[in-house]
Amino acid sequence: AGRIRLQFPADSIRSKQMIFTITVCYCRSAQLARCLMEYHSNIADKHVFVMAGYPIDTERNNEEIRLIIESYKKQVDYPVEILDPGGDIGSAQSQQWALDRLGYSSEDYWVNLDPDSACRDGNWLHSMKTVLDHATECAVISCNAPMVEALIKSRSQQWIRKYVDGVNVGILDRPPPFNLSMWKCSFVKEIGGIQQYYPWWGELEAPIHAHAAMRGMYHAYLLDHMEDEDGKFFHPHSNGVWKDRHARTLGPEQFV
Repeated sequence: AGRIRLQFPADSIRSKQMIFTITVCYCRSAQLARCLMEYHSNIADKHVFVMAGYPIDTERNNEEIRLIIESYKKQVDYPVEILDPGGDIGSAQSQQWALDRLGYSSEDYWVNLDPDSACRDGNWLHSMKTVLDHATECAVISCNAPMVEALIKSRSQQWIRKYVDGVNVGILDRPPPFNLSMWKCSFVKEIGGIQQYYPWWGELEAPIHAHAAMRGMYHAYLLDHMEDEDGKFFHPHSNGVWKDRHARTLGPEQFV
């Protein structure tokens, strides 16, 4: 018998909370392979990959990505699906496009697993879920990262520390970068979807920080779980130069 694919409309009668992992495949195939070798989850209900038309050797790269995902699918015990919007529609736009097709509910969480993401510090996914389960005011929880520590040091910022059901978290009064994260879908719905200033150069930090603050909420970091950033070395320099020219002004250190 063929499998029946169920689509749940947002906030439908579905009672079970779902945890979705979303990976936008704007990357070299080797970068995705490295990411999946580092990722291990026993709490995800589904992993969705969004094809993004990486602009370097696109046809071959896309085929390699599909082959890698097919191999990954055989190694995990939860459903894996490839979605294709037909091209690069941007990072946040791809994530929201995937959520809309998953029929996400306000009770759900979703994990942003970028292809350059990895964390080797213990059970970071369980720590994230614990925080979101027990802190109603936490909208997004991220791993700490060397880039975060470097930026707050340059700003002379200090962590506002707290424990949520035994998990050590930090909050900041100004938005630093974030990458490997878990989001409350209720927050995404309340703010009208995932928002960013430029379609190809993230900048989610400022709107997420502002939306959370307006609602008496916050974006937290796992202080005992440090993201590994080696995956970022897969990015070609030419792609960074292109993004700089299209999303920055007043020199390479100044975002619009």
